Amino acid sequence: EEIGRNMMFFEYQNEIVIIDAGLQFPEEETPGIDFIIPNTTYLESKKANIHALLVTHGHYDHIGAIPYIMNKIGNPPIYTTSLTKAIIEKRQEDFPNRSKLNIITVKNGEKIKLSNNFEPLDNPFAELKLE
Repeated sequence: EEIGRNMMFFEYQNEIVIIDAGLQFPEEETPGIDFIIPNTTYLESKKANIHALLVTHGHYDHIGAIPYIMNKIGNPPIYTTSLTKAIIEKRQEDFPNRSKLNIITVKNGEKIKLSNNFEPLDNPFAELKLE
C-alpha cells in the first residue's frame, strides 16, 4: 500500500530495461526526511547492461528520482511521451550539474526496439489459445 518510489525492471540474459524512477514523499514514520528514492545498488553493478528507462507518466512518484539515479545507472536513454519529456526536462533545470539526459519521445502506437531481447511484438497474444 505504498504510494511512490515507483521503479521496477525487467532483466533477460544480459539486458535490463527499467520502468519508472520515482520518489516517495515522507510519512509520519519518516520525520526529517525530504523524500525517499529507490535503492539502485543492484542496477549500479550492472549499469552496462541497462538499455533503457521507460517512463509511464510525469508524476513525481514516477520521475522524481531521475536526477538522483541516472549517473549511478549509466545514464541510459529515457523513452516517454512528449508531455512527460517536457516535465522531466523542466525538472532537470533544478540540477544543472547533472549529466544531460537523452530523452526519446514515443508516440501513441509507436513500436520501439530497445535491445536484442526487448522488442515489440505485432500481437503478443497471437499464440495464446483462450478457451
